[in-house]
Amino acid sequence: MTRSLCALLTLLSGYVAAGDWPQFRGPDLTGSVSGENIIPGDEFGLEVVWKKSLGSGYACVSIAGEKAVTMFSDESSDILVALNAQTGDELWRYVMGPVYKGHSGSDDGPSSTPTIHDGIVYALDTHGILVAVSLDKGEKIWQRKLGDDLAAHVPHYGFNTVPTVAGSSLIVMTGDKEGRAATALDLKTGKTKWSVGDDTNTYQSPFVWNHEGHSTVLAMTDNHLMGINPDDGTLRWQHDHTLQDGESFGFPLPVGDHAFLLTSLRGAMVLDLDHEGSNAKTRWQENAFMNTYAIPVFHDGYLYGYRAQFMSCVNPADGKVMWRSRPPSGRGLSLIQNMIFSVSNQGDLVAIAANPDEYKETARINIFDQASYTSVSYGAGLVFARNLKEIAAIRITDKPNEMVAMADAKPAVELMGEFGNWVKKVQASKDKKSMINGFLKENKTSPLIEGDVVHYFFSGDVEDLAVSRGFEDEKPMARIEGTNFYYFSEKLDEAGHWEYSYSVYGDQRLDPLNPLVVGEGENAANELRMPKWVAPDYFGEPTGKRGSLAETTLTSKLFEADFPLKVYLPPSYGSSDSQYPLVVVTHESMLSTGKMDRALDNLIGKEIAEVIVAFAPRITGEQAGPRRDDYLAYLGDELIPFINENYRTKKDPSTRLVMGYGRSALLSAYAGLKRPDIAGNFSIQSFVYMPPAGEDTKTMLGEATAITPRFIVEVSTNDYDFPGFQAEADSRDLVAQLTAKGAKVTQLDTAGSPSWSGWRGSVGRILKAVYPVAQTN
Repeated sequence: MTRSLCALLTLLSGYVAAGDWPQFRGPDLTGSVSGENIIPGDEFGLEVVWKKSLGSGYACVSIAGEKAVTMFSDESSDILVALNAQTGDELWRYVMGPVYKGHSGSDDGPSSTPTIHDGIVYALDTHGILVAVSLDKGEKIWQRKLGDDLAAHVPHYGFNTVPTVAGSSLIVMTGDKEGRAATALDLKTGKTKWSVGDDTNTYQSPFVWNHEGHSTVLAMTDNHLMGINPDDGTLRWQHDHTLQDGESFGFPLPVGDHAFLLTSLRGAMVLDLDHEGSNAKTRWQENAFMNTYAIPVFHDGYLYGYRAQFMSCVNPADGKVMWRSRPPSGRGLSLIQNMIFSVSNQGDLVAIAANPDEYKETARINIFDQASYTSVSYGAGLVFARNLKEIAAIRITDKPNEMVAMADAKPAVELMGEFGNWVKKVQASKDKKSMINGFLKENKTSPLIEGDVVHYFFSGDVEDLAVSRGFEDEKPMARIEGTNFYYFSEKLDEAGHWEYSYSVYGDQRLDPLNPLVVGEGENAANELRMPKWVAPDYFGEPTGKRGSLAETTLTSKLFEADFPLKVYLPPSYGSSDSQYPLVVVTHESMLSTGKMDRALDNLIGKEIAEVIVAFAPRITGEQAGPRRDDYLAYLGDELIPFINENYRTKKDPSTRLVMGYGRSALLSAYAGLKRPDIAGNFSIQSFVYMPPAGEDTKTMLGEATAITPRFIVEVSTNDYDFPGFQAEADSRDLVAQLTAKGAKVTQLDTAGSPSWSGWRGSVGRILKAVYPVAQTN
């Protein structure tokens, strides 16, 4: 970015005192701050000035003058707070509203970052409460409610967009398709000035661009990048960015006077705008940055950001990767003068030279005992960092301190079992190559399992390798020095079953020595079958009569969309006029990845009666959240009637089964309690009380006097188990609650993981519980 462009951006966002960081991504919205004497020289130190406890939340810290403003949760409320920047003392707090509870793997609290402008703080909480309060005392000036008096699309994780100042307006991404993708409010009154755009927005935020004598709001939606006149909301141009990833995020980053980087979970692209800003052309689209919510920074012609948790330097001219590094393994970054600052997964604040030639740490100090999801800020002469527990202010000094060791540079893997003894011998050997070649000749399949210990190993020309199992963070594999042999060992349940893959700088790849593969393409993974886990015999290729798959499309009036459906028809369907029970699978991946049609072909006539199975598209976050009741109406009043009309199904609801997994498991339980007319049977795998449907489910369970459907609930000892996702405990509670109300409940105990290869392991038992082979059609 040129100096003139930086200056114009700063002027456009209002007067900002030197050293302020008044909003998300800093004074000019680029995630950077420049100036003389911030960094004292090539060698410098870091010193914690103060640190204090702070409740959960993802908001960054905004600084104006001597006030630092952020948001957090105290477990009952979401709070906007101002602190003395030099001491950390609380100056005032403003209660935004009730706490936004974490769900689907998220934690409690707000995610948007406050914006400070002209003595006013603008803040948006996750429920959609948008307020303007005085910076001086935290007194309310005005308030609006997104999704209520201000039309807006409610994302699965609530509102995370950042309100941004453009001239006399506050721009908010509202994501409502009906001409309200972006909305401008009057800074002083909060009244709506204009709205524009016909696309949804999830977690994107607007950027203000000044060029050729006029300003433009760059508003990234789920499918487009819009150029908007901030004065009247005129849509100047729109460009399809093709970075859709469902729950999208993004923030345009200038990489030159007329070029912008856009990022998403699936990849990145650079767009070139013409000098009038009326047309956009894609320069490149690559996976240079992906699988992270961290937005890159730009310095001296190069981009620095994360790909998964690997820091990466990328040339914006062509997307070429200059280098990648496992340290510092962070989730956010900011540029202060010529140094990249990031908080590592170990809780270290790390300063890295912005150098396209190599990764080089210049300073490192431990400040937290856990990782941070939040980028640091710089203001009032201090660096501000926070995580889900604490906030800290750090001073940059001219006295270098002894750096904390890079804990993630050389992975430490515990050596266990006979394999561990062999590794020790190789490490001590003068002929490592011969020993490794001999091992590979004897062990042609992977992983190697000794009782409850799993040894993953790989030999190949890669710079970095990790193993990624289930929903856990990937684990770096160690390399025997002087070789290309990687290994990792861990203890697991001997009766367990998981999916895993290898990761090279965030790129998932299959274990070449494991023939057990589930899924295809980017969704493919290897199966890990522990010694006491027994694979069902219906996994293999069928040898008898086979059913057929019909493909059709359902036009939903409720969702105003066309939904593809695949329908399994049993072997006798074409040669008889019989009617069949209907099974509705609420996630098509049980067919495409779980190969349920193969299971049906193997089971029908041997263990289960003939059935028709409709495979519906996966349930979205919106359908599981704010539109959960619409989804039940779609299921009961559109999908099932459509199948009944087009195929020979039994019309008695008691003969139907609805099958759900993960998010759709909750909807399956929810449907059974709220719409028992839909089906007589509901199967539930990897159940979690995710709000808001989870809260409704608890309420209905507590108020129920009679529950008519049958529930088949899988309880797995190796299910989701991390904050907000504790499926085994929730599944056991669901069984207990249903049983206490006299419901018919079948509990299936397993040790499988929450994956399609794991869930399909219970398909036979679920179907047999409802449609035993003795049952006639």
